[in-house]
Amino acid sequence: MIEDRIYDNIFDVIEFLDPTHPILKIKRNVESNILKKKNVEEKIGTLNKYPLPGNCGKPICKNGCILLYRGENQYYENCVANIFRDRSLDNERDLLKIAIDRIKISDFKQILLHFPQIKKAREDGYYVDFKAIAQHYGLRTSYIDLTSDIATALFFASTYSLDNNTFYPILDGYGYFRGYEIDGIDDNLKMKSIGVQPFLRPTRQDAFVYEATLNEDFHPRANFIIKFRQTKINQLFYNLCEMPVSGKEKLWPKERSLAYFPNEPDIINVSNYIINTHSLTRLSIEKYCRRNNQPFDLFAARLKEAGYEVVESTLFDLNSIDINRAKKEIEEKVYVKNHIFNFNELSKNLWSSMDELDYNNYKSE
Repeated sequence: MIEDRIYDNIFDVIEFLDPTHPILKIKRNVESNILKKKNVEEKIGTLNKYPLPGNCGKPICKNGCILLYRGENQYYENCVANIFRDRSLDNERDLLKIAIDRIKISDFKQILLHFPQIKKAREDGYYVDFKAIAQHYGLRTSYIDLTSDIATALFFASTYSLDNNTFYPILDGYGYFRGYEIDGIDDNLKMKSIGVQPFLRPTRQDAFVYEATLNEDFHPRANFIIKFRQTKINQLFYNLCEMPVSGKEKLWPKERSLAYFPNEPDIINVSNYIINTHSLTRLSIEKYCRRNNQPFDLFAARLKEAGYEVVESTLFDLNSIDINRAKKEIEEKVYVKNHIFNFNELSKNLWSSMDELDYNNYKSE
């Protein structure tokens, strides 16, 4: 299913898929100014604003289908949701690990319910997808990530991470880009758009998800697979996706609230704690046992054998100063503007960053 052609670099893939993509306009402008050594601000002062590379509006439609994408920094034979990865229904220890991960999602939700922006979002009628938020902040879930934005998928295809929070560009080898023609976004089809959430990552990354079952392989659903060379030009692409604008990264922000205010308790600290803790709340365990017809005492004993303790209270105490600041900003209606960045501001920042690099070092070989 992989196309015979190997694309020379990451921007060739974008050019092939969507020649009008905003990130290409930024790239051409930056390259022009680097090569001509002209002042960036003079060159682009009259240009319009463009959507963020990770927030490019409506998905592309083709033959009545929505096109969704997934990027991979190496070739994988299959695609299984991370909660089921390398786990089997026939193995009791694996089943317990899956149960623990599901309980952790519930514990994560318990903490998020105390975040003022979650409360405000729900009051205003937003649907808060707690499992999608958990997925995007590193917890294991049954979701498989997809995106409607080409650049977002290629970001994951051209970077690597050791902790799911810090990413680094890959400068050699090959990347893979998978495209899916979806004929409907419907819960019955297990595919859905995440939409606007009170935290930045899912929205900035134009997130869609597919609800997978145990060991279900999502790869056969791909309509096409593109292979491309990882080159030094990935550094430029990485800078375009990661460049701070007004103090915020785009696809991987220093987490602040999307819809309401810029200062909030740190969700990354919460997610990291939940991922690494060996404590689980009684409330979440009881919910799991009721849903799965498990005797609580017997299940709790199995958790203890596996090295987990049952606790009575919420696992993570939020910083009261941050909570009070957030509440005040909600009362004062301090809203973060829609995620549209200023082309002029981005290019000046990018010029400053690229000035330290030799253009020939990242220009495609």
